[in-house]
Amino acid sequence: MTDKNDIFNELADAVVKGDKDKAKKFAQEALDEGIDPYEAIMKGCTRGMHVVSDKYDRGEMYIPHIMLSSNAMDEATKILLPHVDVKQIKESGVAVVGVILGDIHDIGLNIVGSLLEAAGVTVYNLGKDVPYEDFIETARKVNADVIGLSAMMTTSMMGIKQFPNYTTNLHNITYNMY
Repeated sequence: MTDKNDIFNELADAVVKGDKDKAKKFAQEALDEGIDPYEAIMKGCTRGMHVVSDKYDRGEMYIPHIMLSSNAMDEATKILLPHVDVKQIKESGVAVVGVILGDIHDIGLNIVGSLLEAAGVTVYNLGKDVPYEDFIETARKVNADVIGLSAMMTTSMMGIKQFPNYTTNLHNITYNMY
């Protein structure tokens, strides 16, 4: 039997290095060893993304590296998420997430979406280049608690300032930029 901390370390390392094959291998190994998949996501994959974030902040990693890391995390969570026992996790609400109009960069969207799902949140992922009205329409339709907007480009970030104008008729919905 492999020590679960070794598996967590290997998952984190795979995410940091952007190694999809290694991430998939150790995600499957975590399942095979009977390790709680939620714990593997949080102590392996998420910890790896924290390292990536720190390296980016220090100028040691750049957007292409982050994309590789994000893809590695996505591959691992595709294996682990279906096995998370959602009965143990209290449902935490409903979120509508997407990349705002004029932007196609979905790194943050995919990471946040996966983490929300692992935490028991029902996530409606609208994808990339989404008009503001679609966020509002979907949020109303599914009675969302949160709207998550993602933007990587400066021009699309500026558009987020316009978003409150679209939310004036919503009740109890908050929105966040990530």
